[in-house]
Amino acid sequence: MSSFDENFASVLRDSNIKLENLTRKYNGLVKENNRLKKRNEYLEENAVEIAQKAAEQAANAVKNEMQKTIDEKDKTIAELSSQLHNTSSNSGIPTSKTPIGQKKKIPNTRKKLAEKKEASLVIQSTVLKGLMMK
Repeated sequence: MSSFDENFASVLRDSNIKLENLTRKYNGLVKENNRLKKRNEYLEENAVEIAQKAAEQAANAVKNEMQKTIDEKDKTIAELSSQLHNTSSNSGIPTSKTPIGQKKKIPNTRKKLAEKKEASLVIQSTVLKGLMMK
């Protein structure tokens, strides 16, 4: 074989290798192109549904955050209302701390003491009767 034939054969082999590489790349690009076309078709057909789902998710996230804020504000309102309505009659605040213009409720301790004395006398008499019978 002559050197021309050898060079020609070498160039032909290199060209075949390059052709195979280009063919592989081409086939890969065709597959990717087909895949992207199908994806594009799907997105075009379902664009409205996809947008609605995204909007619903965003709206739900905002709604949940707002509900948390509302719950926190309700809790604060309840605590402040409780503090606002505390008076000497429903808390441990002395009657001297009752705001001006508000009616003071002074407990009648004598009545309670009288009831306790009566109960005490009944118990004592019952015990004495029990001891006398023995």
